[in-house]
Amino acid sequence: MILRLLIFFIFLFTSNLLAENISKNNYDENKILKEVKKSDKKILVFISRDDCPYCEIMKEKVFPTVEVKNIIDNNFIFLEVNIDHASLPFGLDKNFQGMTPTFYFISKNKKILNRYLGAWTKKDFIFILNENIKK
Repeated sequence: MILRLLIFFIFLFTSNLLAENISKNNYDENKILKEVKKSDKKILVFISRDDCPYCEIMKEKVFPTVEVKNIIDNNFIFLEVNIDHASLPFGLDKNFQGMTPTFYFISKNKKILNRYLGAWTKKDFIFILNENIKK
């Protein structure tokens, strides 16, 4: 019973921390770019939509894990954009093909470094994150 409570609180705590790093509808591109240049991190844009079951898989099973959260927090400015409620930042609308989830890794100069389509397992997403730290 204590173990279940502990797991629940860990999940609740990490979900709240990740939520602080996500902006769904009201983002300021200039503010994000200033933060990226100051922190020397890259931008990770997660494009989702309301009726996307694969987006929910990422939000419920992959993002809240400690390993994924730590890699994102230490190396990226994470931005979720729900295309049902907001337009795409950084000119991504020119490259976006309509599939969700889609992940874009963007440099401090607004250059698209990589694009990944679909949901991923924790192990595969960690590989993707680490691959983009090196770029």
